Amino acid sequence: MEPRSACYHDDAFDLYAADQPLLARFPGLVALAPDAEVRPNLLEWVVRDPAAKKVIGNWEERAIAMANAFLVVAPGRIPERRIQHGSCRQCFGNWTRPRQRACVTQATR
Repeated sequence: MEPRSACYHDDAFDLYAADQPLLARFPGLVALAPDAEVRPNLLEWVVRDPAAKKVIGNWEERAIAMANAFLVVAPGRIPERRIQHGSCRQCFGNWTRPRQRACVTQATR
């Protein structure tokens, strides 16, 4: 049985805390520096890191669910400049509506 893992992230999927089992389970997701100004982002890792496809079962379905959650929650809770930031735009490409399956395919090309 695999050890349980845990993390704490905000509505933008910025990672604030993660235990060692989580970091071991998701290779390429970096440990946090306590004074980091820029935090690792789980959504970016899921969409952009090739390791995510290998370690996450039903990867496409879960990536789409995370992207939908971000796009639904982000407006009004996350500054618009953050939503429009280059890394978010790279993740979503031209994807502007929730539940549009093309986002993950476009983002990983």
